[in-house]
Amino acid sequence: MRVYSKPNGGKWSALNFGFGKSSGEMLLCVDADSRLAPDTLWIAVARMQQDPGIVGVAGQVTIRNRVNTLLRLQALEYVLGNGGMRMAMSQFGVVTIVPGAIGLYRRSIFEEVAALPCNRRQVASHAEDSGKVFGPLSGETFAEDFQLSLSCLALGGKVVYEPRALAFTKGPSGMDSLMSQRYRWMRGTWQVLRIYLRDLRAHAVAKNPRLDWIVAGCYTIDILLIPLVNFGFWAWLATAAVVGVELGGVLAWLGGIALLNFMAATVYALVQDDEIVLTPLSLLMDLYLSIVVNSGWAIAGIDELRGTRMKWH
Repeated sequence: MRVYSKPNGGKWSALNFGFGKSSGEMLLCVDADSRLAPDTLWIAVARMQQDPGIVGVAGQVTIRNRVNTLLRLQALEYVLGNGGMRMAMSQFGVVTIVPGAIGLYRRSIFEEVAALPCNRRQVASHAEDSGKVFGPLSGETFAEDFQLSLSCLALGGKVVYEPRALAFTKGPSGMDSLMSQRYRWMRGTWQVLRIYLRDLRAHAVAKNPRLDWIVAGCYTIDILLIPLVNFGFWAWLATAAVVGVELGGVLAWLGGIALLNFMAATVYALVQDDEIVLTPLSLLMDLYLSIVVNSGWAIAGIDELRGTRMKWH
């Protein structure tokens, strides 16, 4: 094993530096605060070898420091997110986000992504900055893992999810740090979607048209429609309770939704071999997502519209 060092230029730059020093056919990307299960690499490599068209394998990220309710809610959020959307997308080879905490890629797709105009454009503008190393990962956004995943898919590769490839990450333990994390994620998501429309969509239409439908459909619903509906519903419910509107039918409907959430959480926790004690928290999940997580979405949306400069904080 060799250890290299370089001037600080951000995670994306460090990964590009590592890519330049590597020689293997497959490349593993992990976060500094992530710990891998002992057999994770073997499982991810075996998944990659099942199909030569697979260029990326997304592992399962789980919260390891479950010391309070907020962290356990995040752990359940990861269980539901992995068990629902990511498993469904994996069936078609179109997992849109390989998490930075655990992702395995083929060298060949890294070389193709590095050659894309949107990545090569950065080289000239930062040529004299010794901390910046350019390659397949981009420094244009705060969501380089999302941009890399979409780039791989746009170039026609398959990206799948492997739930047995485990990475244990440290989640934010306080509300302020959680909001900061989600703010960065949402700002980064909007930035990547703009880059997709500007630079990657033409490749996707030619090589992976299914991706274009997913971006247009899923992300329009996920980052625009659902947060607005959630905010509107809870605002209406609070107003109705104050003015004395009869809410018996609405509460029964909410009870049915809570039961479905509990059943889904139980199934996904069992499938992913996670702690079944997380599942009762599913009764709070809608409130957590609608109020806590979507508050970060609202702040990020306002700043994005205003063009507020971002910083890592």
